[in-house]
Amino acid sequence: MDAYTPEHACEVALYRTWIAEVYARSGELDAARAALHTAHKTG
Repeated sequence: MDAYTPEHACEVALYRTWIAEVYARSGELDAARAALHTAHKTG
């Protein structure tokens, strides 16, 4: 996702929320929080 340009910030943030959901469903809550934090900074 680092290759996306700033014009795609919304899409990148959305993808990161999907990653966070996968982490949360698998019980990796710290990783989920980190992905959400990164998504918030991106979007």
